[in-house]
Amino acid sequence: MKISLIKTTLATVALMGAIGIASAQNLLTNGSFETNPPSFPANGFVNSASIVPDGWTGITAGGLAAPYIIKSGSSTFSTIAQDGNVFIGLQNNTANAPAKYGTWIYQNLSGLTVGENYTVSFYLRARNASSQTGTLQVQLGTGGLADNQSILSVTAKTGATVNSWELVTCSFTATATNPRLNFVFLSNTGDQMVFIDNVSLVKTSTIPESSTYVLLAGMCMFSAVLSQRLIRRR
Repeated sequence: MKISLIKTTLATVALMGAIGIASAQNLLTNGSFETNPPSFPANGFVNSASIVPDGWTGITAGGLAAPYIIKSGSSTFSTIAQDGNVFIGLQNNTANAPAKYGTWIYQNLSGLTVGENYTVSFYLRARNASSQTGTLQVQLGTGGLADNQSILSVTAKTGATVNSWELVTCSFTATATNPRLNFVFLSNTGDQMVFIDNVSLVKTSTIPESSTYVLLAGMCMFSAVLSQRLIRRR
């Protein structure tokens, strides 16, 4: 009976610890672009200024098309989504974008804590070998490209299967509660495209609320004392 009580207490401690871990949830909406996907035509993709994934906004520079919403395994791109059945393609062509900024997509964040650290993670790949020289830039700011701070620049990789997706992470310290998180594709030559999928934003370290932390400490002490008493009685 007493051993059972110890097990119950330890299980409760483990559960409370899990609550602290679980609170590090994705702060982005629709990070894998799966919510309310469009009806895909036979070619397996949609790129319309009026159609963007829920929670996101697409911006086009230099007269290029809107962000591509691509169905996993489409006949046009033959790429399997890293997560789910949809991913995003960002295109650029220096002939149409003299400033080298092509298609970009962003989400307005809310509820960040100034001074807290956050981590952005996502999966990236290039459409083909020629797109490997293009760079995906992650930006944080409040407005247009010129107003934003770059927190990461990464060169895309290429491949023919899902195994070519590369996990990319970057961290930042929040300076505003409601900034804009941008994914911008910069190209130096020719028509290039990169894919992104499974985007997340979490607090770098999530600490349980003070009351929960005290409760955890109390449970651990109670469990340790109870264990010692049982040992002495044997």
